[in-house]
Amino acid sequence: NEKKKKKKKKKKKKKKKKKKKKKKKKKKKKKKNLSAEYERYAQASRKIRQSFLSFYLIF
Repeated sequence: NEKKKKKKKKKKKKKKKKKKKKKKKKKKKKKKNLSAEYERYAQASRKIRQSFLSFYLIF
C-alpha cells in the first residue's frame, strides 16, 4: 500500500508540471496575438498617414 501511494504522488507531480507547460504555451499565444494586433494597427496608421499626406498635397 505504501508503494502505491508513492506512485500516485509521483503521477500527481507530473500532472502539475504538464499544467504549467500548458499555461506557458497560452501566454506565448497571447503575446503573438498582441503583436499581430499591433502590426494591424501600425499598418492602418501608416495607411491613414499616407492618405492624409496625399490629401494634404492635393489642396
